[in-house]
Amino acid sequence: GMGLPFALRLLESEVPPSVRVGRTFFEGVPPGGDREFNYALALCDSPQKSVRAIGREFVQARRETLPREDVLRALFENPDPETQAFVASLLGETPQRPAETAAFDGEVLRARNRARGAKERVKARQAAEPEPTVDVETLLALARSAATPRDAEWALAQLARLALAGQQIEGFSLDGVAGG
Repeated sequence: GMGLPFALRLLESEVPPSVRVGRTFFEGVPPGGDREFNYALALCDSPQKSVRAIGREFVQARRETLPREDVLRALFENPDPETQAFVASLLGETPQRPAETAAFDGEVLRARNRARGAKERVKARQAAEPEPTVDVETLLALARSAATPRDAEWALAQLARLALAGQQIEGFSLDGVAGG
């Protein structure tokens, strides 16, 4: 039989017959259990972009049998911008989010010149929340950033929401005239 490392190498070869054999191997894993979880992470953590895409498809197809919170926690650490956008989308569909979600959101929002799709999904989810869960320091840093005006504007809106809800934010006030 074939093992996980060899099946990954088949997919990473990008040779169509090999990719078909590799896909068959991964699709044949029974739903539920550690093997399915490990296969999902191995696919998503591949250095090959095409295999990471297969990993995202695998996770999406098996979202009913994979332990969602564990998958999210594991994928929070993935630096690939497309995987981060995928994780941000999954978080939007997940009512019970892992405790580490706020840290993931902060990392994505602070990232410069990459992961725009993930950043926009995080911002949309945060804006829909009754109260932002991103830490105030991250919001202040984004608000002060001149490099990305749309992120700064969004962060100012989130800070205003917090201030209007009664939270005291050092270095931020709703008093006075805008721009003055």
